[in-house]
Amino acid sequence: MSSTVEQVKKDMIKWTDEMDKIFIDVMLDQQVNGNRVGSTFTSTAYKEMVVICREKTKIPLTKDHLKNRMKTLKTNFNSCYDLFKNASGVQWHAESKRFEAEEEVWKQLIDANPSIKKWRYTPAPHYEKLFELFAYDRANGQGASTAAERNVEIIQEEEQRDDIHVSSEVDLDSSPFVEGVKKRKFTSVDAYGNKKSSALDLSIKEVVAAIDRSSSVIENKPFRQQKLNEKLYKDLVSVGVPDENILDVYLFLGENKEKMMLVMGCPVEKRLALLKKMFSF
Repeated sequence: MSSTVEQVKKDMIKWTDEMDKIFIDVMLDQQVNGNRVGSTFTSTAYKEMVVICREKTKIPLTKDHLKNRMKTLKTNFNSCYDLFKNASGVQWHAESKRFEAEEEVWKQLIDANPSIKKWRYTPAPHYEKLFELFAYDRANGQGASTAAERNVEIIQEEEQRDDIHVSSEVDLDSSPFVEGVKKRKFTSVDAYGNKKSSALDLSIKEVVAAIDRSSSVIENKPFRQQKLNEKLYKDLVSVGVPDENILDVYLFLGENKEKMMLVMGCPVEKRLALLKKMFSF
């Protein structure tokens, strides 16, 4: 029993805001690189995310740590998104990291749904980036798995079965911000069923290669913005914005990201009505 408790303690990670920022940026980069099928990240994505997050946080994070944190981030985002997606007069501001609205708007929202009151003063960090990651899934099918996503999950499960006898012993009790990369102890089973132990260093080449791939996207922020702009234009066409108005709408939303988030957060069937109200066409 005590060994189980000790293992739970070792596996627990206290995530900071800076760690979340690193992880979210890495997820966005993997998404841009095509290593995400629907709402599911590929095995390649997780391998690279583990390497990069370890290097940047100096904490021996595992794939399970990242998957669990992503679930938490997604759950928190969904709770905000569901509350505010149909609310008019409310915007999320990057500077305050909070949802802001006029006093009368808050009163109406809270009267209609008292659970919204929490978000009047509670920050929602990184909401803009989480919107890029999770809003489309939430608005289209509530995160249901597609056949393609399930295929990715099956492949990942097969890979995990190959490592079923491997258990990592990572000590998180010591200071997480240490110089260099820590060694990890592994217990594995050889061909004859005998246990054998070895200390493995994280491959320097693997770290450098993964960080180089990530940095090429991080340093080129306009590339990610271009992808977002392309999606914006396609969505404007798909909801039926008239040809004579589409460029004006596209330019305005492209230059006003908070307004863009407001529009993209609106249910698809109501977006055209919202745009007509905003632009009077």
